[in-house]
Amino acid sequence: MAGRLRILLLLPSIGRIGGTERVVGNLAHVFGEMGHEVAIASFDDPKRQPTLAANGGTFALGAPPRLPLLLRMLEYRQASRALRGFKQRWRPDVTISNLWRADLISQLSGGGDRKIALCHINVRDNPRNRMMMRARPLVARVYRRFERVIAVTAPLAAELRALYRLAPERATHIDNFTLTPPVDPVPPPAGVARFVWVGRLVAEKNLEGLLPIWARFVREGARAQLVVLGDGELRARALAQARALGLRLGAIADPDAQLVFVGAVANPQDYVAPARALLLSSRAEGMGLVLAEAMALGCPVLAADCPPGGVRAVLTDDPRAVATGFGAVLPVPGAGDAAADALWLDWLARAAEARDAACWRAAALRRAERFAPATAARAWGAVLEALV
Repeated sequence: MAGRLRILLLLPSIGRIGGTERVVGNLAHVFGEMGHEVAIASFDDPKRQPTLAANGGTFALGAPPRLPLLLRMLEYRQASRALRGFKQRWRPDVTISNLWRADLISQLSGGGDRKIALCHINVRDNPRNRMMMRARPLVARVYRRFERVIAVTAPLAAELRALYRLAPERATHIDNFTLTPPVDPVPPPAGVARFVWVGRLVAEKNLEGLLPIWARFVREGARAQLVVLGDGELRARALAQARALGLRLGAIADPDAQLVFVGAVANPQDYVAPARALLLSSRAEGMGLVLAEAMALGCPVLAADCPPGGVRAVLTDDPRAVATGFGAVLPVPGAGDAAADALWLDWLARAAEARDAACWRAAALRRAERFAPATAARAWGAVLEALV
C-alpha cells in the first residue's frame, strides 16, 4: 500500500454543495481515514467561508475574472499560476481534479505531482458540456496527459474512452460512494405519501418533465406530496409551471400541499429517509450520487434511465430491467410518450401504496452496500499504489 501521501483535491468552486462537492468531501474523509494528508483547493474568493473540510485544510486560491469565450484561456492561465504557487508551498504528491475547468487548470499548472482527473458528469447530450464536444481534440489532448482519468461509473468511463480515444488502462472507473450522515427525520403529514426530488433546478435535471406526470397523479386521487430539495436558475419557471398545472403549493407540514419547494438544505437526508421514494427525472447523469445516498437510507428509488447509463448501473445489473426490487428504472419523463407517462404513474401508485415498503427498503439497503466507503477505499488505494 502507498505510504502517507499529500493529496490535493481540486475544484472550480465550492460555493454550493452539489453532487460533485459531496463526492470531494467524502473523498477527503476516506483519504484521511487511509492515513493520507488531504487538502481541498478551489478558485473561490478567499473571504468566502469554506463549506468542505479536510485534515490538511481547505484553501480558496482566488476567483479569476470570468472572461468571454475567446479570452477564456487567459482566465485559465491566471488560475493555473495561482495553483502553481499553492502547489509549490503545499507540495502535493497527487492532485485529483474534479470537473473540466479544474482538469485543464491542473494540467496548465505543471509541477511534479501525479495528476488524476475525476470525471463526474456525462459529455454527450449534456448542455453544460457542449464545449467538451465542440473542442474534442483539445479535451482529448489534455486528458491524455493525465496519469489516470477516472469516471464515477463504468458507462461514463466507456463514453470518455470513446469520445477522446483514451486507453482502457488509463481511463477506468471507481464507483462513487456515500457516507451516511445522522438522520433527524422530517415526517410527512398523517395520511400523506411523501416523495422527494433532490437536485439543482436546471434544464438537465428535468423537473419540468416530471411535474405534468405528478399533477396527473394527484389529480387522479392520490393523497401525496412531492418535496423539491434544491435551487437554481429555473426555480421561478418551475413555480409558474406548477401553478399552471393546478398543483397546490404549500409548506412542508401542510397535508393539502401537493408540491413543496423547500430550497437547498444542508440536511436532505432528513427528508429522504422517511419518503416513499426518491424521484430522479434527469435527462443526463454521470451517476447520480443522490441515488446511492437514498439507497443507503433505505429509501426506494424511481429514476429515469438517462444517458450515458450510469443511473441504470447504480440501480441494477440487468441492462433491460424496469423493476429493481426497490423501485424502478423508467423512461425519461416529459418526452410526450403516453406509454412512458403511464409507466411512471403505475410505479408512483405502487410506491404510494407502500404495500411492499419493508421489502423495498431492505432491497435498497442491500444494493447500497456496493457503494460503501470501504469498497471505494480499496479501489483508490490500488490506484495510488500504482502511481506513486
